[in-house]
Amino acid sequence: MKRYLSLLTIYIIATSAAFGAGSAAGGGALKKEQGAQPVQIYNQGIDLMHAKKFAEAQVKFQQALSENPDFAEAHNNLAYSLRKQGPQNYASAPGDRQRVKSESL
Repeated sequence: MKRYLSLLTIYIIATSAAFGAGSAAGGGALKKEQGAQPVQIYNQGIDLMHAKKFAEAQVKFQQALSENPDFAEAHNNLAYSLRKQGPQNYASAPGDRQRVKSESL
């Protein structure tokens, strides 16, 4: 029983460290990499996306991308927001898809 509790304690500590390893609320590393203004706009989009306001989140992600076109997380969440709004928006991103394909060659 004592061994079981020890293993359980180690497991809890290890998993809590792994789940806490994501970006901090302030997004310090992300701000250094992408710039403070795009990250602030992006975070507003994330809040809207979590509130299931996908059309409003879409606008925020597009604004963040206008500030920094190389902001990969904003591209990803823009695509997610478009997808959650339905199939009528699936054709909205072919230009970005083409750009990514041509740049990766």
